[in-house]
Amino acid sequence: IGKVQRVKGEVVAVHSHAAEQGFLLRPGMRLYKGDTLFTMKKGKVRFRMNDGSILSMASETKLELNKSVYDKKKKSRSSFLSMAFGKTRLLVVKLINFKRSEFKVKTPTAVCGVRGSDYVVEASEEVSVFIALEATTIEVSSVKDAKADPVVLNEYEMSKVYLGGYPSEPVKLTPEEIKRFGRMTAIMCSGTVSVPWWNAWKREFWASVPVSPNTTGEVECVSRFPSILTDLPLDSMMTCCRWAGSRRSR
Repeated sequence: IGKVQRVKGEVVAVHSHAAEQGFLLRPGMRLYKGDTLFTMKKGKVRFRMNDGSILSMASETKLELNKSVYDKKKKSRSSFLSMAFGKTRLLVVKLINFKRSEFKVKTPTAVCGVRGSDYVVEASEEVSVFIALEATTIEVSSVKDAKADPVVLNEYEMSKVYLGGYPSEPVKLTPEEIKRFGRMTAIMCSGTVSVPWWNAWKREFWASVPVSPNTTGEVECVSRFPSILTDLPLDSMMTCCRWAGSRRSR
């Protein structure tokens, strides 16, 4: 259901059918349904799900890959992950025209549901923190009452859920918090990852963007959150997309 892209330090994986035996992850290794991943004190890992979503786990994090079903022909996706503790950044691909598109993360205190978003989850046994990043909307519910209306977070908003409680009202991140979460979640964001849609877009538009380098050139990183999909910062990507879109609509 996924494949490891980058590893720093020690990261251990345990298969569901062999819970007594773990092994160290290496780039290129495949991940399977039921796998549980542990990042050690200085361990970090980034992996790609079968639907194209990218997850980056910080140090001292435990994440279980309970379910990930992706069927392009039937236009269906259903993913469910459990995070016991730690910090993870998730860039979930938005699937256009899919009949079913679910991607949920459960912590000891809450459940977060998205369709396509860039967000951070920080969890412990007592409290979970959910942070929506740029151009993101997520829904947060308490495990205490699944029928209660979820709290909706928009970009750069945060909500906390304490054990036995409900999600707090959305709070806007301060500039200092944005920088802190940016540093925390940029741990595995360097380097280049092949992404078909971005490569196609880049071939068509990037060379014609004003004052841009060529398609293989470097771009100055001015973004608060470096892209985990490409070698370009998110701010540059968004600016170019807006420019190209307005140019095409003329």
